[in-house]
Amino acid sequence: MAATPTNITDAQALKHVCQNQGMVILDKGYDTKDAEKVAKIKGCHFRAIKKNNRKDKNRDLDRWLSKIRMLLECNFLKINPKARYRGQRDSVSGLCSSHCLQSKTID
Repeated sequence: MAATPTNITDAQALKHVCQNQGMVILDKGYDTKDAEKVAKIKGCHFRAIKKNNRKDKNRDLDRWLSKIRMLLECNFLKINPKARYRGQRDSVSGLCSSHCLQSKTID
């Protein structure tokens, strides 16, 4: 978690919150070349939902990414708000990885 000034976009703040491995599934606000470069430097597989004006937009892939993001975000909201950021990093990452594993078995 990082606090940035209001003139910094989400894509520019990605370098503060991106982990060092894995896959990042992001919304349209992160669909920039700089955000993709930051994710590659950190060793993450970059998946952002493409903006509507992109020529290389793949609607089927974006629909799938939205479905996966919805599963994770809905389950993240169920975590007790008082304990969400108090050293719960391991349990949150375990929750997310277990749901990713379950979504792989569903598809």
